[in-house]
Amino acid sequence: MKKNESIDEMFERFQTILNGLKSLQTKFSKDQNNLKILDSLPKIWEPKVIIISKVCDLKVFTLDELIGALRVHEVHLNNRDHLKANDTIALKGGDTIKRREKGRPRNFHKRKERFRKPS
Repeated sequence: MKKNESIDEMFERFQTILNGLKSLQTKFSKDQNNLKILDSLPKIWEPKVIIISKVCDLKVFTLDELIGALRVHEVHLNNRDHLKANDTIALKGGDTIKRREKGRPRNFHKRKERFRKPS
């Protein structure tokens, strides 16, 4: 799968390749086709790939079922990325260190020195 390519675009390319191979009398089984698609997905898809390969029997799982499951996950990933892009964090700058120093007792450094001296 190419970068920024949708599942539908990837599937269209895959179908073109399969049709070309069929014209050359080369056929692949369902599980071979499914594994080719799953192996082509980027690393961010790895959890979904693991789930599909463990839960579904790739020998009977059709390409349409696989693409349907991947489309649903693609929508989920796109929504998550969209939400992350819209999250903003406002940081407040200021002189918090100065305020802390003002809040310390005046003889704080003397107490600190007494604490360090061995008895």
